[in-house]
Amino acid sequence: MYNMKSHIKHIHQIPSKNGSKKVHTCEECGRSYSYKYDLKQHYKTHGTPLYVCEYCGFQSSRTQTFKNHMNNRHLKLRPFKCPHPLCNKRFFNNGMLTGHLAVHTSERKFKCKQCKKTFKTNDNLRQHMISHRPADRRHSCPYCLGTFSYACNMKTHIKNIHQVAQDDTVKRERKKIRKLNKTIKSRSTPSV
Repeated sequence: MYNMKSHIKHIHQIPSKNGSKKVHTCEECGRSYSYKYDLKQHYKTHGTPLYVCEYCGFQSSRTQTFKNHMNNRHLKLRPFKCPHPLCNKRFFNNGMLTGHLAVHTSERKFKCKQCKKTFKTNDNLRQHMISHRPADRRHSCPYCLGTFSYACNMKTHIKNIHQVAQDDTVKRERKKIRKLNKTIKSRSTPSV
């Protein structure tokens, strides 16, 4: 149950008397909590579930958890609408809406530590970080030595940098050049 004590603790982030150490431990599963209230709420999950979803069998002993499951999973309710006048997107919860709002600003507060490129959302930064892992750069440009994590990025590169349309003749030529690039790379890599 969500009460005033829980509201003050979670919304206003009042630190616990024990310095946020997880001193309250569940005797059934060993999970620990900083607050006795959270442990009491957790104990309810070990009891007989009060709610069972008729569609997928999901079980919950908490009313709000079950309501969230039904609304998000089966009813597809999206009560949180983006306030931007030209955007019609809706979201399951306020957290998702808050994350989305970044796309409507010019602020780019997420910065790549390797190349200093900036992004509007942490998800976009995480997606970008894949491009820095050498093992994931498995798509090679047939016209230069460029490598890409995603085929779509390579195709965009070819179209924009090399100004080549993708047709059958080009695809055959790409294969030849790709083989040549691999040969060059293998010869230039020192053997161990």
